[in-house]
Parts: sequence; C-alpha cells; structure tokens
Amino acid sequence: MTSIRPSPCPSIPNSTSRACPLEALNVDCLIAILSSTNTLADLSAFIRASPAALASFFATKASILLSVLTNELGPAVRDALVLSCTEDLDSLAAGSIEQTFEIAIACFRECLLRDSSPWVSTQDVHTASAMARLARTALSFADLYIRQQRHIFTHFLTPPGGTWSASLTERRRIAQAFLRFRVITGLYNPAFHDAGMDGYFTTHLAHLFKGWELEQISALADFVDDLIESYARLDKNPPPLPRDRYRYYGDYYHALYFYNLPAFHGRLCEAQREDGLFLGKLVAARGRGAGLRSCRLTMGPVEAWRRGTATSRLGGDAVVETEFFEGDRESVGPPWAWVYTWNGGMVKRWGEELVPRCRAGCYLEEHHRVAVLGERWRFLGMVFWDRDRVEELLKAEELEGCRGGWLWSRLDQGL
Repeated sequence: MTSIRPSPCPSIPNSTSRACPLEALNVDCLIAILSSTNTLADLSAFIRASPAALASFFATKASILLSVLTNELGPAVRDALVLSCTEDLDSLAAGSIEQTFEIAIACFRECLLRDSSPWVSTQDVHTASAMARLARTALSFADLYIRQQRHIFTHFLTPPGGTWSASLTERRRIAQAFLRFRVITGLYNPAFHDAGMDGYFTTHLAHLFKGWELEQISALADFVDDLIESYARLDKNPPPLPRDRYRYYGDYYHALYFYNLPAFHGRLCEAQREDGLFLGKLVAARGRGAGLRSCRLTMGPVEAWRRGTATSRLGGDAVVETEFFEGDRESVGPPWAWVYTWNGGMVKRWGEELVPRCRAGCYLEEHHRVAVLGERWRFLGMVFWDRDRVEELLKAEELEGCRGGWLWSRLDQGL
C-alpha cells in the first residue's frame, strides 16, 4: 500500500519579494504604470515602494513626470510650463521694457494656443522637474484654499452647505489660477510703473484670458494677500473672538484666516525648502497683485455698460480661444456660477469692478446691497466650484438675492 505523504510546503518568498511584487514586472510595464499615476504624491509613494519602479522612473523621468502632471493638472499643465519658462526671466533683458514684455507675452500665448497634449512630452528633464516643483506648490495652495473655504462654508454660512471634498475639476481650476497669478506677478517689473506702463501691462495680459479666468486669478490674488497679511500679524493678534462679539470687519476676517495660519506656515516652509526664494517672490507678488483686483484699466467704453451690454473686446489681439484636453471640458469652459450670474453673457469684468460703481441717479441703498452680494460671491470663490456645490451655497442667507442673472439684470437696470 502506497503511503500518502503530504506535499511539500511552498517556499515562502523573501520579505523584499513579498513587499514589492512589482519587482517581477518588466521595464515597459513599470513605465506604463508610473505614467498612468493620477498624482505626484502617488508617484512619489510608488517609486519609494519599489527599487525597480525607481530605476524605471529615472530611465524616463521627463516623460513620466509630464504624463503625471497632465493627469493631475489637466489644462493647467500648460500654465505650469509657462511659469517654468518665465520664473527667472529678466524683465529688462531684451533692452527695452516693450521688447521684454512682448517676449514674455509671446511665451504665454504660445502655450495657451496649444489645442492638444503631445507638446507636453517634448519637454526636457530639467523643464519637467521645474514644472513638478511648481505644480506641487500650486496644488498645496489649492488644497489650502479648499480647506479654508470648506471651513467658511461650515462655520460662517446660514445654513452650512457645500462642505464636501473638492472635485478634480475644482482643484484644477484653483491650481491653475495660482499658477497664473505667479506668472503675471513674476512678469511685472517696478520699472513698468516708473515708465507709466502699468495700464499697458494689465491691458495686454487681459487679452490672454476670458472674464471668468480673470476673476479666478483675482480671487486667488486676494486669498494670497489676505493670508500673508494675517500671517504677518500672527504674533500680534490674539485668538479670534466668538462670533457674537465681532465689532469690526477685522474681527471677522481674523476669525476666518486664523484657523488656517498653521497650515499656511507649513506650506511656506515646504515651498521654501524647494525654492529658497519662494517666500520673497510671494511677498513681492502681493504688492504687484493689486492690479489684479480691478479691471478699471480695461473696462472698455463706459457707454457700453450704460446700455447694459458686455464690455467690448479689448483692442489688439483677440482673447485666445482654445479647447484643451477633450476629456476635461469642464476645466476650460466657463464655470456654472459665472454663466448663471451673468445670464449666459460673456462679460469681461473681475475683482472690485465685478459690480459697477454707483453712478449719478442710482439708488445708493440698492447699489450697496448688490455690491455686498458681489463681495460675498467673490469671497466664497464661486467661480471655482461645480454646479452642485454652487446650488447648495446659494441656499445660504448670506447669498439671498443671487438668483439667475442677478448681476446681469442690475446692469440692464443701469445700476
């Protein structure tokens, strides 16, 4: 009788194999997996977990980085490229202010005109690494902005609403606005002001963007400015008062931003480690960003507004029209809140001029009410959010009166 013997136990893989089954994959497969990673954070975790993945990453670093940047930023990847190209641009290198400015604008325009993604893969490893560094900072500020706004939605709206996590499209819009803010303030040189070219600078940059894009940039400029102001006063300011004890607007804004100052400090330290000049650039940008708050220099004929029509296109080249990344039309089209507010009108107003100034014959009380609504609408960052969040936010008492076409109708009435 044949004895029945137990089959031998399977060999136990060593700890490295058990922890990293990816080691068995070939290089092409690893590169494909790395390139399909959705975020830079996931890519970093991936290559730390596998020596083979790390080796594959270094073999094709530029291609992988650019692919992941495209996955995470979507259309904003082109703005990361522009910033990497203009970050260290000498504003007066070309000889004259006009020549230098035209070179910078041409760089911006060339990237914005791209209507498909293959151009991304042509960048070298140095450019790709710079884009990744800048993107990490932009995305960290986008996350900080989202955290700040969700805090406001929870604690400062009646009733609270729109507090869920941000969508990919929302995050991309915010990161793109931060990148554009950095580009614009980086291009500015104090010599422009001395030469009386501030209006020239603002007008020509405004050609590159549509109205809602200018409002997005302006909203991020306000956010950065308020954060830096609050951070600079952190040691002098006590913790915020309870809401029922606010006496001044300063008490209100201090309470809003106090919550996020530790996180802001962490973001600054992280960015400063990667770029020793980052904080200096950001502080300098704060002073230069004042022009982003108003469209006063580029409003167009006053008569156009008296007729209740959108301001005419600015002189010179037309605004760049582009469909970028067919898989993400949401990020390149007008946000739902913009279309809803302007009743579908493609206006070009932003910042403090979103609501026109009160003119002779206007009802001051009514104008003030609309102006306050406009300030709240801007402060809540409505141009960044998807439709479902906007509809939820519009239920708040603080935005009562923001019905469909509410701002457009005020223009029609000559407000």
